[in-house]
Amino acid sequence: MSLIAGLLLAVVVCQGDLEQVRSYANRHASDAVAGAESFVDTHLVKGWINRHLTPEDRRHVAALRASTLVETDGRFVFTSLCREHQCPCDNVTVAVDAHTGAVFVGFWKGSARWISAGKRSSIAPAELPCPVIGHFHFGHVPRMDASDAWCDRKEPPLPATGVVGALSKVCE
Repeated sequence: MSLIAGLLLAVVVCQGDLEQVRSYANRHASDAVAGAESFVDTHLVKGWINRHLTPEDRRHVAALRASTLVETDGRFVFTSLCREHQCPCDNVTVAVDAHTGAVFVGFWKGSARWISAGKRSSIAPAELPCPVIGHFHFGHVPRMDASDAWCDRKEPPLPATGVVGALSKVCE
């Protein structure tokens, strides 16, 4: 196979992987869609997780059984997974740039941790738009009403005495 043919095949495979991710928009993340058992089982996301997450992080993502609808803002396709009955305490947001195939994973378990293309930070990557950041944030902080919004890249610190209110009974 020539180098050009190999590159064309890689481009077609990547476009197919992106189409598989895009096919999840407005579907449930745990649904079997376009040949994938779930959103995190799509070729693109599964391959990225296997290459960029530690074995411990991979086990953590696999243990999160509850999930939300997969949303899109037109460019990013994203969803959250959480530990059943403990979503505010332990959740992960997975976002894919549907144009470039870049994957971003945000972990929340008492504090924020973002992983993207080998980068690790407690601050959400600059590439992520507000809908993804809000989706991540409201996975662990309840919305007060429909107008409640969040677009800060850095999460506010938890109170020194732990999680307040009803969440303290769930998260401890």
